[in-house]
Amino acid sequence: MTNDSDPQSMCLHKILEVTMSLVSAVVIATSYTISPSHAEAYLHHMLQYLNGIRELFPEYDLRPNHHIVTFCFVYPYLQSHAYAPHMFPYHLHYELS
Repeated sequence: MTNDSDPQSMCLHKILEVTMSLVSAVVIATSYTISPSHAEAYLHHMLQYLNGIRELFPEYDLRPNHHIVTFCFVYPYLQSHAYAPHMFPYHLHYELS
């Protein structure tokens, strides 16, 4: 629900949309299921997030990590691994906690 005549309201609505795209991508990435539809949905939400950041903050320089996150969920699916090998220490840490 935005007031189209209020620039601040429109900006806050865009920030909410961008934040929801990031949350959606994180929820998909932290699930225990990898499928073509999950990889596609993750990529869709992550690209919406990155494009939204560029639109909202044009002076902000995206970092290399922003580029990497567009591939981190798709590659394990393409390699048919349920978990990315680089995530093993984190899984081990949380299992021991």
